[in-house]
Amino acid sequence: MSSGHPRAAYRLRITYDAQRALTQAPPVGLSSTTAWEAYTFITSDLLTDPAAAGIPLAATLTGVWSAHRDGYRVLYEMDEIERVVTVLVIRREPGINPAP
Repeated sequence: MSSGHPRAAYRLRITYDAQRALTQAPPVGLSSTTAWEAYTFITSDLLTDPAAAGIPLAATLTGVWSAHRDGYRVLYEMDEIERVVTVLVIRREPGINPAP
């Protein structure tokens, strides 16, 4: 899946689990509003400047970055050489109930 945004500095790769979060209804996926917000984020801001969009994780998750947004969290990896961002996981934030 590519972004479709001509100014994107990186290309997008998305795992099956992250894709399910965007395309399936709760409890497997996100609510439709949150899924749209997450999709918009990963196809715009995240691809424009992935280092500024999140924070690097440490210890056993070295190389994985985390971006928290209102109601969801995105875990991703960056390949600086290939200029690719791989979205690994998109999850609802704990305590956030899905919209009906």
